[in-house]
Amino acid sequence: MNCFPQDPSVGGAQVFFPKSGNAEVLKESENIAKSVQGQLNENAKNGRNRVHMAKGNVYLLENPSVPIILVECGFLSNE
Repeated sequence: MNCFPQDPSVGGAQVFFPKSGNAEVLKESENIAKSVQGQLNENAKNGRNRVHMAKGNVYLLENPSVPIILVECGFLSNE
């Protein structure tokens, strides 16, 4: 779950993919992230169309050897 108490209007699910590593793994991760984010936005229909984002300061996303994404399902800090 995500957290951003600085702005209570922030919400919704967001998908992250690795920022650095093998180019093929990064591209495939980004494609998967884009697809999953699109489905989340389409199915949630809550007006919070989040955008998939590259992220580098998360251990799980650092230099992966296989495609990987991280899905933050919502914000614990916000309604």
